Amino acid sequence: MNLIIHAPNVHQGGGRALLVEILLSVKKSSPCTLLTDTRFNVDAVHKHIRVLSFPPNIVGRLSAERALTKVARPGDLVVCMGNLPPLLRCAGKVVVFVQNRYLVEDLPL
Repeated sequence: MNLIIHAPNVHQGGGRALLVEILLSVKKSSPCTLLTDTRFNVDAVHKHIRVLSFPPNIVGRLSAERALTKVARPGDLVVCMGNLPPLLRCAGKVVVFVQNRYLVEDLPL
């Protein structure tokens, strides 16, 4: 099983902090691919993690989505950061990491 982290729009703030912690917890023996925004500083990423970077525009985002469909295989785990699932169907099991509780619960501000 490969871990694929789909984070094409994560590069700063709380999303970046969560993503960095997830990346730091990936074991060297675990195959992992990160699809990210070119603005994300990849210095926080272990060298054993494959990084695919895409520009922060609509063409880059669509390229990341297409790359995800090519990278993900049956049995892979795809973790989507940024509160959104992939736009295109991929072969792996997709899990959406929802970091903003206001999107799933009616909480008073």
